[in-house]
Amino acid sequence: MEKVVLAIDGDADRVVAAALSDLDPVLSQLQGRVLLVGGLMQRIWLHLRPVTGIAPRATADVDLGIDKKGLRLTADSQRIGPLLEERGYEARPGEDGFRFEKRLQHGSILVDLLIAKGASRSEPPILEKGIETIAAPGLAYALSRPSVLVEVTFADGDDLTVVELPMPTLDAAFVLKAALVGVRRRPDRLERDTVDALMLAGACASDADAVGALSEARSKSKDVRRSLALLDNGFDSPERAQARRVIGYLKRERGIESGYAGDWVVGVARSLSTKVGSR
Repeated sequence: MEKVVLAIDGDADRVVAAALSDLDPVLSQLQGRVLLVGGLMQRIWLHLRPVTGIAPRATADVDLGIDKKGLRLTADSQRIGPLLEERGYEARPGEDGFRFEKRLQHGSILVDLLIAKGASRSEPPILEKGIETIAAPGLAYALSRPSVLVEVTFADGDDLTVVELPMPTLDAAFVLKAALVGVRRRPDRLERDTVDALMLAGACASDADAVGALSEARSKSKDVRRSLALLDNGFDSPERAQARRVIGYLKRERGIESGYAGDWVVGVARSLSTKVGSR
């Protein structure tokens, strides 16, 4: 089992740690059919596989990728909603019905429920009775790979919160983020997705298992091909729009000079693309 320690840095982290501990019975009941995805996924993987001393960003919510087909959920079944409601989570009204919220000691937590593209024929996609959701690019690939159980210790001084989380493999984490680039158009989310994708590409480049998995899946998975194409076409020059987003983030948030950041961004993308292509 992979293990990592995350230092608590403020109330947002305390809320996330408390929420993950609170969600443990739900994750246990859905064992093998749920993955932690989104910002927390990238944070954990980039602590497990650090990239050039650049700290991963924090996040303040929990995103869960649900294996709708594996759980045999239909438009008439109810399983996920009741599990969350038993823990005191409430579905948000209207179009945000896939988001469940709960008030904890240090603030509120949002839990988003996502499914893979093609898992529902409806539009918007239906997770189960009463829950319309979002089809996440790359989730089908992530669910086709074995999950990775990671023991995460949240350290708040001497107070420790230990949780075991079902995670996508590292290669699947990269695909989940890379396949999302350009799908969410709001500028802050577009930057966030692009930065996460490149950082995870850097982690994959140093991981032989991730490189091998991407190489093997390249001919079979459209999401994998799209993710690798992002590296080849979006980061082959520091002048590309995708590269400029990451360079701007590194300069603004990390104080890294643009020239160095540009070389680093292109080098990271080229490294993973070359290693996958040489297999």
